[in-house]
Amino acid sequence: MFGFWLGETHPAYLVTETQLPREIKPYAYYLRVPDLAAFLETIQPVLETRLKESAFANYTGKLKLNFYLDGLSLSFENGQLKTVKSLSFDELENSTANFPPLTFLHMVFGYHSIDEIKHMHKDCGTKDDLTAHLLDALFPKKISKVWPIS
Repeated sequence: MFGFWLGETHPAYLVTETQLPREIKPYAYYLRVPDLAAFLETIQPVLETRLKESAFANYTGKLKLNFYLDGLSLSFENGQLKTVKSLSFDELENSTANFPPLTFLHMVFGYHSIDEIKHMHKDCGTKDDLTAHLLDALFPKKISKVWPIS
């Protein structure tokens, strides 16, 4: 196999469009989770393993995630996820990370890192670098494989 790197808009690609192999970019799925707290509790063993294999192996603290209309609180003790609690609008003050609605799912499913989401959505942010690194440890960017159920 061979290829060219002439830039995406080079005319050579138009002339040879059907003769040369083309890179097929992955499809971006639109995923929703009806109960995010319950979902995170379900994947708790995975989250704890990711913490254990990171610089946050014995992390104790709280993540308070603000999704503007609601949010989540995740409490950790010695690297173990102790509680996941849904937050109402009135409980969102002093959050450690802010995500526009539905953008947090991009991290949960490994589609984007926190820095990528911050770059795309200026109203996304973290209280400090520690929070950003903790989020990336819990929800690393990874290639996902989605299989249809039916």
